[in-house]
Amino acid sequence: MKNIKRQQEKFAVHKGKDHESVLLEFLSLMTADEVETHLAGIPCNCPRCTVANQPDFNELHSALEELYTAFNQQHQTENICLFLPKFHAELNPIERVWQIIKRYVRNYNDEGNLPKVRALYKEAIKEEQLPIKLIRKFIRSMYFYLFEYEQGLD
Repeated sequence: MKNIKRQQEKFAVHKGKDHESVLLEFLSLMTADEVETHLAGIPCNCPRCTVANQPDFNELHSALEELYTAFNQQHQTENICLFLPKFHAELNPIERVWQIIKRYVRNYNDEGNLPKVRALYKEAIKEEQLPIKLIRKFIRSMYFYLFEYEQGLD
């Protein structure tokens, strides 16, 4: 334990030095437990963590959160709003819907002009091409992927 503290003290001395010496000092820690103990003592100063630790920031709600909270109170419901990453096909079902629409337009667009693309888009969003059962399947699979990611699986 004394060895860990001495290495942590050495590491703290190198804070103002170049990255190579800091990295070498960090790599001299022996085990994964020692590294984890060392990292637990270093606060994160990135902008995201700094803002997230501000009490006034934690009390702020987006307009969307306020909207569904008001809706829930008014109608005695328990709807939730999931903020999903943009353009993540596994966690955002609309990305899969767009994939089907784009494939349909690409497969049937033989003229290559904008009016034809618009007409194909209108056809692609019809129930025959994009059934509601398929959209619900995308939403259910999103929960599966979300669960898997929370478990640390790829």
